[in-house]
Amino acid sequence: MKKTFLLFGLFAGSALFALQPSDKLSVQDMSARIESMRNFEWTGNKHELVSYVYPLYYTATADEKQALEIEKKLLSELESGQGNLRYKMLLAQSLEISGIQQSAMALAEEILKASKSAENQGWCERIISALGSASDPDANKALLKIFAGASEPLKISAMSALSTRKAGFKEAAGVLNSQIASGFKNLPLTYASIAAMSNLGGENSMKGLALAYKKAKNPAVKLAASTAYFTAASNLKKASAAAESFAAEIMADKQANLPTKLQAYAYQLKTSKASKPQSRDFELLAIDLLRMNPSLPIPTFLSLQNLDESAQTMLVQVLTDRGVGYDEIIKLNPKTPELAEAIARAAAKMGSQKDYQKLLSFAPLFSDKRAMRAISIYIADVNGENKTHTLSALQKGADASVSDLIAATLENLDSSSAAAELIEQVKSGDSTSQLNAIKTLSSAQAKAPEIFVALCGIYPSIKDSGVLSAMQRLMVAQSRLSCTDAMLQAAIAQFNSAKDAKARNFFIRFASETSSKAAAEFLAGAYSKGMKSEALREFGKWKNDTAFDALMKLEKANKADKAKIRDVMVSILTKNALFDSPVVKYISSTAINERERNLLTMLEVPTFGDSKFVDVGGGVKAIANRGGEDVKKAFDGDMTTRWASNGNREQGIGFMVELPQAESVKSVELMLGNSRGDRVLEPKVFVGDSPSNLRKADVKYSKAEDKDVFTFAKPEKFKVICIVNTKDSGGFWSIYEFKFVK
Repeated sequence: MKKTFLLFGLFAGSALFALQPSDKLSVQDMSARIESMRNFEWTGNKHELVSYVYPLYYTATADEKQALEIEKKLLSELESGQGNLRYKMLLAQSLEISGIQQSAMALAEEILKASKSAENQGWCERIISALGSASDPDANKALLKIFAGASEPLKISAMSALSTRKAGFKEAAGVLNSQIASGFKNLPLTYASIAAMSNLGGENSMKGLALAYKKAKNPAVKLAASTAYFTAASNLKKASAAAESFAAEIMADKQANLPTKLQAYAYQLKTSKASKPQSRDFELLAIDLLRMNPSLPIPTFLSLQNLDESAQTMLVQVLTDRGVGYDEIIKLNPKTPELAEAIARAAAKMGSQKDYQKLLSFAPLFSDKRAMRAISIYIADVNGENKTHTLSALQKGADASVSDLIAATLENLDSSSAAAELIEQVKSGDSTSQLNAIKTLSSAQAKAPEIFVALCGIYPSIKDSGVLSAMQRLMVAQSRLSCTDAMLQAAIAQFNSAKDAKARNFFIRFASETSSKAAAEFLAGAYSKGMKSEALREFGKWKNDTAFDALMKLEKANKADKAKIRDVMVSILTKNALFDSPVVKYISSTAINERERNLLTMLEVPTFGDSKFVDVGGGVKAIANRGGEDVKKAFDGDMTTRWASNGNREQGIGFMVELPQAESVKSVELMLGNSRGDRVLEPKVFVGDSPSNLRKADVKYSKAEDKDVFTFAKPEKFKVICIVNTKDSGGFWSIYEFKFVK
């Protein structure tokens, strides 16, 4: 029986930790407490609500018999019509906690009666969501009944819930076919049926999605259909001949837009059917897929010699991470410092001293001393003996730039060569000597892994808090430069032997810097030993897909924390834009909350990188992934100032606004001021309750003379809105004022 621990967002942290097993109530007491909530004052003290939810969770999850009795009580309350809408929502949320073992058909009847009034949509959707994970053998039958007789929004919810249960293919296909026949006039039904077919997966779903793609004229519908198609194809156990044919058809279609072609090409790459890239966009996609999927073979057509420098830089980084291709890398003659540094990094991992002259020839590219310092670290780390002697000999007669690079490298080697002596000072000197030694060691970056390991061994003996803080700062800085397996193992050893929580909390942080499978297994072990929040915090910083095996094992073994663990998996997927990870399919098909149900949508929402939300006044915050420092100008009431993308309009430029609380909005207007040609192009609009949980909005985009207007099909209640430019073109995207029409 699946149960969801739903956090309502109202509970003080202290209440969670104060809760004791004795807070579990008898079924009779819990029934009385349910009845007591009929007349709860929702605007008053929330303590009573907290006192209701936690005992409900503990009582309902104690065993299936108790859960069933609570389920029956919740059903009887719904059938009685007691309480207001908020009470019915509470009953629906309570059913998500208790689970649904026997009441599916009766609940379907209640939903059908309630669906006649739009005000009931919210709590009905929550029950439908609970039916999606119900253990009741009649759950599918109940959902089909709702699908057949409920209002359109609830029909959509039922179709989605059925698809998560791998049921309702006939119904989803019927909706999709009817939308195809109508020319996709009903976009909510169109997108819902496409998502359901993707969840259901399999060759038959793929046929329907392919037909939808071919029949659609709306670019957004075509993109949704192709996205769903290739998601389904990627989750088949083996490559699909039909998918390979469809991908080839799209690649040959001159009318297919770039995002769709990139999806098709990505599938071809994963099935080793890709041909030489048609353009730079495809080259970059191929390289990025190789970066995110270390096990994916490198296509033979992807040659360093045939790429431009920025693409060469990316591919060199991929090859270096894999430890291959060095013979081709060292042949490159860079014209940019970025490629030169990437080659030097490869040499540090795979080269030898015979490469010194080639690496030193890059010196004229590094007029900036800081950049020269970075490449000198890699040169100093190239494998070899008597490096100081060899480099000193090369310095004689060298031109100024080469001499400067050698000098920078020698400085690094000099401090590194003294590392053993400095470490001894840290180990046995007085506090002043220790601090001086740590400061000097910070420049010995070529020896960072060895120094880190040595400092780990010394760490337990350091008692001076100032010295300990300085050591911690140095170790963190070294790990961010490069956190090797040896460094991770040293940190794990100290974690395992640490006597206090502060030390364990310090050493656990190095797992996310490594972001390897070994690091993920270490965190899983730490989680099992009681450091749950710390382990999940570090998992949340993961930089790739290596954490999912460990997290999925934790999810299965820790039902009480299931929602938290899955939330971390969703964060890793969205933060790193892991569109093609099989975990996307897993999370979507077993969704337990709104954020997970919206995962495929969230992967379409652009990332905002290092940009930060800016307070623009009145509790409103805004963020943009281009020109982020100027977002405030779109809310200052001054039509002479503007936010601008500060570069050509490109796919994925996003502008997001967060309100202090959710509000009902009729439309949004982007004022163009004096830049009436700077409109958003082929926009997508997402709304939701938080930046990490958004859904596609049903909006009509229109161009007025002096503004872009987004009119919602009906007033939309949301806290966050994100507008995304999806077409490449010259010229800026500008917003002089961002206005809500309520």
